[in-house]
Amino acid sequence: MNKLYLYALKTPNMHFTGKLFNFLFLALITTLVIGCQQNKSTHQLDLDFLFKIKLSDPQQDSIAKNVEHLTQRALTSKNTLKDRELIDSVLDQLRWTDAKEFVTLAHIAKKDAIKSKDQNRLASIYNDLAVYYQDKGLYDSVYYYHLQSENIYKKLQDNYAIAENNFYQGILFYELGLQIESEVKIAKALKLLEKKPNNPVYMLALQTMAYHYTDQNNLDKAEQYLDRAFQVYQRIKDNPKLIAQNRKYLFLGNLYANYSMISYFREDYNKAEIFAQKGIEEIQKNFNPFIFSFVNMDYQLALYKQGNNPNIIEGLMISYKIHDKLDYDFYKADLSIAIAQIYQEENQSENAIKWAKKSYDIAKKANLNLQQKQAIEFLLLQDSSSKNYHLIEELIQLNKVLHQREKQTQEKFTKIEYETLYIVNENKSLRFKITVIITVSIVVFLSLIFLFFYTRTKAKNIALKNLAIKKSIDEKILNLLFLNNKLQQSSINSERNRIANDLHDGVINSIFTLRFNLQQLQSDNQQLQDSLVGELQRLEAKIREISHELANSSAFNKNSFEELITQLVKQQKNPYNTKFTLTIESDVCMESLSVEEKINLYYILNEILDNVNKHSQAINCLVNFYIIDNQLILTVTDDGIGMDKEQSREQTLKHIKDRANIIQAKLNIESNNPVGTKITLEI
Repeated sequence: MNKLYLYALKTPNMHFTGKLFNFLFLALITTLVIGCQQNKSTHQLDLDFLFKIKLSDPQQDSIAKNVEHLTQRALTSKNTLKDRELIDSVLDQLRWTDAKEFVTLAHIAKKDAIKSKDQNRLASIYNDLAVYYQDKGLYDSVYYYHLQSENIYKKLQDNYAIAENNFYQGILFYELGLQIESEVKIAKALKLLEKKPNNPVYMLALQTMAYHYTDQNNLDKAEQYLDRAFQVYQRIKDNPKLIAQNRKYLFLGNLYANYSMISYFREDYNKAEIFAQKGIEEIQKNFNPFIFSFVNMDYQLALYKQGNNPNIIEGLMISYKIHDKLDYDFYKADLSIAIAQIYQEENQSENAIKWAKKSYDIAKKANLNLQQKQAIEFLLLQDSSSKNYHLIEELIQLNKVLHQREKQTQEKFTKIEYETLYIVNENKSLRFKITVIITVSIVVFLSLIFLFFYTRTKAKNIALKNLAIKKSIDEKILNLLFLNNKLQQSSINSERNRIANDLHDGVINSIFTLRFNLQQLQSDNQQLQDSLVGELQRLEAKIREISHELANSSAFNKNSFEELITQLVKQQKNPYNTKFTLTIESDVCMESLSVEEKINLYYILNEILDNVNKHSQAINCLVNFYIIDNQLILTVTDDGIGMDKEQSREQTLKHIKDRANIIQAKLNIESNNPVGTKITLEI
């Protein structure tokens, strides 16, 4: 049994149940929180969606009709991502109705949010679904979608949104009578908002915690929480981003109503009257009949307890008629039992029983088990005779039903939370595994890349080192070739000088002596003598000319790559007496070649000539150097027996091809047995 109701039974003048007191807060915040927003989160504060009283069928039809054309536009949209604002706006309206289009649009919006990875929008859609199923009384679905949105906010690390979500869950538990679960959720919300206390969520959570302490009859603690809520209100009341200015009067009226209730429980009825009157004054600034009905009840009861309200029933009927017009069975049942208590205090048993039965009928028809139970308890207290035995049985059955329902609700919510958290943990585990796999793959991939480049760089360095060594060796070989050529040329020059000296010093002197002696001879044939002397003079001059040319000729003073080529061709000999002919055109400059090109060209020509000597059986071999398009062309042509393709490709010319590749020269081989062979090298 509700603690507040027990208190009412102990105090004859207590006229309303604790559950009515509890839902006063829920009803008030339904209207008050519209228009409030977060400071930094991207989603709007929407505290009314869990606690808005179920609308009547005409009201729901009216809302659906007002957005009917927008609903059709949203349903027929060809680009739902582009029209997301339209769809979300329609969902915000249809969530309060029974329109089947809501579920279809919610499915479309959810699919788009997941596709576009819009987590805030997805959480908002879950909140709309919670509203929709709240109106249907499907509280397990409401709780499921709360958990879904909470998990998204946790992923986004949006503490404000998490706190708001926990507040929703706390109020849901409170409405279902799960006091402990509700208090835990509200405490979590307050904890998350300690560092950001200037917002309406924090204020309403403080008020909710005050209700918990009121249920525990800890009125001092309850008042402390109301004081803290009032301080928050004072800080945010002038900030339109936190509380809509046309709603702040309802916030303040709500706070005064709460203070009135605390004072009433303390039996300080004068203070309760003052607070209730202040609440009415604030509500009148932005009148709302639904909220006024509750504050009016506080005011009427406070006056009644002071003996200043003989028309208490008429005063309470003002509130009852408002609920009856709005077709709110829950509040009608609670207020009916409160009126019954007033009649009972006034010793009007017949009217008391009449209103208690009215409360019983309303509660039974609307399946409000708690109000039905309270009505039965009141009736039994009025008359516990055996004729009411069926009520006793019904009360026992209701207690079992309520107990079983509470247990089932707890088990169902626990299962939903477990399954939701299990899925979340599974997803986290899967994401962790995927992350590990991706990380390991990236590490392995980067390692392979590093190993590849390291190996490649190392091989390249080795190749460069080998190339440097080869270049050094080639330079040494070329230097040796030049040195050898120089030594040979020096020897030739030395021998030529020796011959020139011998001719000059020996032969010329001898001829000179012979000529001189011949001139001294007396001969009868003077003409013959003169002729011989003249011939000796010409011979002396010719030998002297040859001697000078041998000693001074510049034709043999060169020490060039061209000389090496010339000597290489001239020194070729083979058993077939092949005639080797070298032609170097005048525009060919051998010295423009690099050291590497000279060395490889020398060895290529040497290899070609060696093959001619060994295999061609040629009579003639022509070696030509000429220039075409700034390229040096070497052709070696013989009239021998040629070579077969296999020999050309695999054996004989392998070294030639390798060296041609080194200097990036183009090699072409034309060989048709027995026509001969022509090898062309383009550098």
